[in-house]
Amino acid sequence: MVEFFGYSALFVLVSYGLRFMPIPILFCSEGSLVLFKRAVKDQKRLVDEHPHQAYHRINLASAHHNLAVAFVKDGKPSCAVKEYLHAIAIFESLLKQHSGFPEYLDRLSQLYNDVGIEFEKMGRTTEARAIYENRRKVDDVPRI
Repeated sequence: MVEFFGYSALFVLVSYGLRFMPIPILFCSEGSLVLFKRAVKDQKRLVDEHPHQAYHRINLASAHHNLAVAFVKDGKPSCAVKEYLHAIAIFESLLKQHSGFPEYLDRLSQLYNDVGIEFEKMGRTTEARAIYENRRKVDDVPRI
Protein backbone atom coordinates (compact mmCIF):
# COMPACT_ATOMS: atom_id res chain seq x y z
CA MET A 1 0.00 0.00 0.00
CA VAL A 2 1.36 3.42 -0.92
CA GLU A 3 0.14 6.97 -0.70
CA PHE A 4 -0.94 8.25 -4.10
CA PHE A 5 -2.02 11.90 -4.24
CA GLY A 6 -3.33 11.66 -0.71
CA TYR A 7 -5.25 8.43 -1.30
CA SER A 8 -4.27 4.88 -0.44
CA ALA A 9 -3.36 3.12 -3.64
CA LEU A 10 -3.10 -0.55 -4.26
CA PHE A 11 -1.15 -1.83 -7.23
CA VAL A 12 -2.89 -4.49 -9.29
CA LEU A 13 -1.58 -6.38 -12.28
CA VAL A 14 -2.97 -5.48 -15.67
CA SER A 15 -2.22 -7.80 -18.55
CA TYR A 16 -0.45 -6.53 -21.66
CA GLY A 17 0.01 -9.62 -23.75
CA LEU A 18 1.98 -11.99 -21.56
CA ARG A 19 3.48 -9.18 -19.49
CA PHE A 20 1.79 -7.84 -16.40
CA MET A 21 2.22 -4.21 -15.42
CA PRO A 22 1.46 -2.85 -11.94
CA ILE A 23 -1.18 -0.17 -12.12
CA PRO A 24 -2.18 1.96 -9.10
CA ILE A 25 -5.87 1.63 -8.30
CA LEU A 26 -7.46 4.13 -5.93
CA PHE A 27 -9.90 2.71 -3.42
CA CYS A 28 -12.23 5.53 -2.49
CA SER A 29 -15.59 3.76 -2.40
CA GLU A 30 -17.50 0.51 -2.77
CA GLY A 31 -17.70 1.39 -6.45
CA SER A 32 -14.24 -0.07 -6.94
CA LEU A 33 -15.53 -3.56 -6.21
CA VAL A 34 -18.35 -3.04 -8.70
CA LEU A 35 -15.82 -2.12 -11.40
CA PHE A 36 -13.64 -5.14 -10.66
CA LYS A 37 -16.69 -7.44 -10.71
CA ARG A 38 -17.68 -5.97 -14.05
CA ALA A 39 -14.17 -6.62 -15.40
CA VAL A 40 -14.49 -10.29 -14.39
CA LYS A 41 -17.87 -10.50 -16.11
CA ASP A 42 -16.54 -8.84 -19.28
CA GLN A 43 -13.47 -11.07 -19.40
CA LYS A 44 -15.65 -14.16 -18.82
CA ARG A 45 -17.77 -13.16 -21.81
CA LEU A 46 -14.64 -12.89 -23.97
CA VAL A 47 -13.47 -16.33 -22.82
CA ASP A 48 -16.90 -17.76 -23.68
CA GLU A 49 -16.73 -16.16 -27.13
CA HIS A 50 -13.12 -17.25 -27.75
CA PRO A 51 -12.55 -20.39 -25.65
CA HIS A 52 -9.31 -21.38 -27.37
CA GLN A 53 -7.60 -18.00 -26.98
CA ALA A 54 -5.20 -18.22 -24.04
CA TYR A 55 -4.90 -14.44 -24.00
CA HIS A 56 -8.51 -14.03 -22.86
CA ARG A 57 -8.14 -16.69 -20.18
CA ILE A 58 -5.01 -14.94 -18.87
CA ASN A 59 -6.96 -11.69 -18.70
CA LEU A 60 -9.82 -13.42 -16.89
CA ALA A 61 -7.38 -14.83 -14.33
CA SER A 62 -5.89 -11.35 -13.93
CA ALA A 63 -9.37 -9.89 -13.40
CA HIS A 64 -10.09 -12.49 -10.70
CA HIS A 65 -6.74 -11.68 -9.09
CA ASN A 66 -7.48 -7.95 -9.09
CA LEU A 67 -10.91 -8.54 -7.55
CA ALA A 68 -9.29 -10.72 -4.88
CA VAL A 69 -6.83 -7.93 -4.05
CA ALA A 70 -9.74 -5.51 -3.74
CA PHE A 71 -11.54 -7.90 -1.38
CA VAL A 72 -8.37 -8.19 0.72
CA LYS A 73 -8.20 -4.40 0.92
CA ASP A 74 -11.86 -4.26 1.97
CA GLY A 75 -11.32 -6.88 4.69
CA LYS A 76 -13.27 -9.68 2.99
CA PRO A 77 -10.79 -12.59 3.02
CA SER A 78 -13.31 -15.34 2.23
CA CYS A 79 -14.39 -13.46 -0.92
CA ALA A 80 -10.72 -12.93 -1.80
CA VAL A 81 -9.98 -16.65 -1.45
CA LYS A 82 -12.84 -17.48 -3.82
CA GLU A 83 -11.42 -15.13 -6.46
CA TYR A 84 -7.85 -16.36 -5.98
CA LEU A 85 -9.08 -19.95 -6.44
CA HIS A 86 -10.79 -18.98 -9.71
CA ALA A 87 -7.52 -17.49 -10.99
CA ILE A 88 -5.59 -20.56 -9.83
CA ALA A 89 -7.97 -22.88 -11.69
CA ILE A 90 -7.45 -20.91 -14.90
CA PHE A 91 -3.65 -21.07 -14.69
CA GLU A 92 -3.74 -24.76 -13.79
CA SER A 93 -5.85 -25.33 -16.90
CA LEU A 94 -3.43 -23.31 -19.04
CA LEU A 95 -0.51 -25.31 -17.68
CA LYS A 96 -2.19 -28.57 -18.68
CA GLN A 97 -2.01 -27.31 -22.26
CA HIS A 98 1.39 -25.58 -22.00
CA SER A 99 3.36 -27.37 -19.29
CA GLY A 100 6.51 -25.66 -18.11
CA PHE A 101 5.56 -22.25 -19.53
CA PRO A 102 7.48 -19.86 -17.21
CA GLU A 103 4.96 -17.00 -17.08
CA TYR A 104 2.11 -19.36 -16.18
CA LEU A 105 4.20 -21.10 -13.53
CA ASP A 106 5.29 -17.79 -12.01
CA ARG A 107 1.74 -16.44 -11.86
CA LEU A 108 0.42 -19.69 -10.39
CA SER A 109 3.15 -19.63 -7.74
CA GLN A 110 2.24 -16.05 -6.82
CA LEU A 111 -1.46 -16.92 -6.63
CA TYR A 112 -0.78 -19.91 -4.38
CA ASN A 113 1.23 -17.64 -2.10
CA ASP A 114 -1.50 -14.99 -2.00
CA VAL A 115 -4.30 -17.44 -1.20
CA GLY A 116 -2.10 -19.17 1.38
CA ILE A 117 -1.66 -15.86 3.17
CA GLU A 118 -5.43 -15.34 3.25
CA PHE A 119 -5.99 -18.87 4.61
CA GLU A 120 -3.45 -18.13 7.35
CA LYS A 121 -5.19 -14.84 8.24
CA MET A 122 -8.47 -16.74 8.60
CA GLY A 123 -6.83 -19.35 10.83
CA ARG A 124 -7.23 -22.10 8.23
CA THR A 125 -3.72 -23.46 8.64
CA THR A 126 -4.44 -26.88 7.12
CA GLU A 127 -5.55 -25.29 3.84
CA ALA A 128 -2.64 -22.85 3.98
CA ARG A 129 -0.14 -25.71 4.34
CA ALA A 130 -1.68 -27.57 1.39
CA ILE A 131 -1.57 -24.43 -0.74
CA TYR A 132 2.05 -23.73 0.18
CA GLU A 133 2.91 -27.34 -0.72
CA ASN A 134 1.30 -26.77 -4.12
CA ARG A 135 3.38 -23.64 -4.50
CA ARG A 136 6.55 -25.57 -3.68
CA LYS A 137 5.67 -28.13 -6.36
CA VAL A 138 5.08 -25.38 -8.91
CA ASP A 139 8.37 -23.69 -7.99
CA ASP A 140 10.17 -27.02 -8.51
CA VAL A 141 8.85 -27.46 -12.08
CA PRO A 142 11.62 -26.83 -14.63
CA ARG A 143 10.97 -23.78 -16.80
CA ILE A 144 11.22 -24.29 -20.55
